[in-house]
Parts: sequence; C-alpha cells; structure tokens
Amino acid sequence: DADKAGFDIVANRPIFKSDIIKLFNGLFDKNIQSETHKNNKSSLTGKRILIAEDNELNREIAVELIKGITGNIDTVENGKEVLDKLAVHEDGYYDLILMDIQMPILNGYEATKQIRKADNEYYKNIPIVAMTANAFDTDVKKAFDSGMNEHLSKPLDVKKLNKVLNTYSKK
Repeated sequence: DADKAGFDIVANRPIFKSDIIKLFNGLFDKNIQSETHKNNKSSLTGKRILIAEDNELNREIAVELIKGITGNIDTVENGKEVLDKLAVHEDGYYDLILMDIQMPILNGYEATKQIRKADNEYYKNIPIVAMTANAFDTDVKKAFDSGMNEHLSKPLDVKKLNKVLNTYSKK
C-alpha cells in the first residue's frame, strides 16, 4: 500500500533512533548522489566544513548530507566550541561554518558576532551559514544582522544546501 501511495520509505514500529538514522541515510544518500552529479559544477573536494549543532540527530543528518559532497567535516556542539576550533587551526583551515542558532553555552548569533568582531580578516570573511528551524523573516534578518552570510531552514533541503556549498566553494 505504501508503494502504491508513493512513499519512499516505510518505518515499522517500534522505531528507534538507529532506525531513523538508517532511514535518513538511505534517503539522503540517493538524493545526494543525484543532486551532486547534477549541480556540482565546481569541485568541493578538499573543502573543510565546520558544523555547529547541539542536537545529535540533526548533527548526524547534516554530516551525512555533506559527506557525500566533501568528506572534510568537523563537528561541535555549541558556539564556544566553534571559537575554540577556529583558534587551534591556522587561518583558512575551514572554508565554511554551518551554524545552528539555538545551542547551549554560546548560541549561533553570539558566536558569529564574536567571530566577526575579531581583528582578523579570515574571521571577518569566513562564510557562516545559519542552519536553523527558525525560518520567519525576522529570524533570517537576525541571522544576517549577526554577520551570517546565508540562512538554511531545517530540515535541510539538499538542493539549497548544495547551492550554498557551491556558492562558497568558488571563494
């Protein structure tokens, strides 16, 4: 019945976190392969991306989406850890930061503001992309006002993510 109705995936109950991850991975792997081949005119191979996401499942999904495009991914769970990662690596180490907004210790807006106010050209120019469920116009404006370059709504759309990654891969 599910096939006739057009569902891509069917999950049986009880469903566990590991089942959800496997289902998402299977679905995203198909989408990543087709979208990457269609849209990836510039190579993202070798690009380094830092993902700041406190929710484990969201973090795993973002990694799965991106590792099909570039395998160079680091993850952190809050904005303070973003600052710490930037501090231990040489300027230019990361090509892009995907930044959740609502994180403990230091949220995405505040982390971005601290990055942008540093007396360092790399910090002032590294692309920072909001990755959040907050999708109202005021949320998008707040992301830009804090110094972010782009805004992606969750759940992440493979086409939009690929477009953003391609935009900043050329820089």
